[in-house]
Amino acid sequence: MINKTIITILSIVISITFITCRTTDGPADKEAHGNTIEFNEISITIQGRDVSNHHDNITVMKGENVRLVFQSDQTLTIHLHGYDLEKEIPMNEEVSIEFLAHATGRFVITSHPSHDMKSEYSSHDIGKEGHAELFESDSLLQGDTFEYVIPTDMKDMTITYHDHMRHSLVGSIVVSRHHGEENLTLIRISEGHRTFEPTEVVVKPGGAVRWENSTEEKVRITSGNPPSNGHNDHSNHGNDEKTLITLEVHP
Repeated sequence: MINKTIITILSIVISITFITCRTTDGPADKEAHGNTIEFNEISITIQGRDVSNHHDNITVMKGENVRLVFQSDQTLTIHLHGYDLEKEIPMNEEVSIEFLAHATGRFVITSHPSHDMKSEYSSHDIGKEGHAELFESDSLLQGDTFEYVIPTDMKDMTITYHDHMRHSLVGSIVVSRHHGEENLTLIRISEGHRTFEPTEVVVKPGGAVRWENSTEEKVRITSGNPPSNGHNDHSNHGNDEKTLITLEVHP
């Protein structure tokens, strides 16, 4: 009888200990094995398209996770060259660019004005000459796609576009109320990165255009004509691009 009592007491003690350990170890174990990423956060304040809170280059170390926090007194598009990262910064709002500093060297950070042209589609020059005024994709890797829907209030105009990475690659979209596709039109970037296929499409207002990158090279679909210098240099958005500051990644 005594042995049974002892066994029963031991069983209760073991059960309580097991439950307590599970309760205690849960959150602690989760916290101990958490994968929280630590960032080297750098604030960059832009006033009048100039950086106001840094007088020298920004320096980080290779292998660091970097967070660049931008704030601007006007709406701008920021481009970190080399790492090929781009973000739009609304006026007086904070926007971050996060990345792993895997490559060493000096990388310029540039800006160019952003334009909201949605209310001006009736002008035939909008989207034909202006750089990125209508659309600009992220960097597309092999197999990636980018889609642009023609606004229903856009009437009878031609949208010229190019690859921001290689300015020699140019195509066009003819927007016509009476001709062309009204659903989805596919444009492929062919192997060898020599041309858009097809180079010109005709689409009705409300129709969609989708680009598909079938090459091993990065592609960035950008509305408007390429910069007038015509060089195969994607470090320049044209005359409206301005260097803000240089990021140095040290070994």
